[in-house]
Amino acid sequence: MGKRRKRTGTVLVVVLLAVAAFAVYSYYSYTISPAGSIREGIGPLGSAHIHQKAAIYIDGSRLNLALPQYQSQDNYAHFEDGDGITLHLHATGINLEYVLSTLRLLDKGPFAAWVNGQDNSQGVKYQPLDGDTILITNTPELAGQQYTEAFP
Repeated sequence: MGKRRKRTGTVLVVVLLAVAAFAVYSYYSYTISPAGSIREGIGPLGSAHIHQKAAIYIDGSRLNLALPQYQSQDNYAHFEDGDGITLHLHATGINLEYVLSTLRLLDKGPFAAWVNGQDNSQGVKYQPLDGDTILITNTPELAGQQYTEAFP
């Protein structure tokens, strides 16, 4: 009888530790960005629900944002449903730099941004609006051509 009670206690401790580990992981998944920085200035999840058309070019080549590694990488800002162009934002205060961080692309910069066919002076600090058409590129000298290619 003593061995059974000890084994039950051990199983209970393991289950409780697993639940606690999952809770800690879940908390940090929702409060810390994939780039490791706190989500400063970003509203709570669900404080917005807006969509933009977006394309990202790295070294002159368009990223295929429909690939699994670019899909639903973050709860606050993501591409989903495999269309490779629709950016979904689920909180206020999100800028393009944050979007790039969720895709682990910040090290590919510096980046320029074109919004609705115009060079945007805010660059990746720009906070997208519903319905924007956005080009993000690290080859700004090609941005006009890239924008026309991405959004004919």
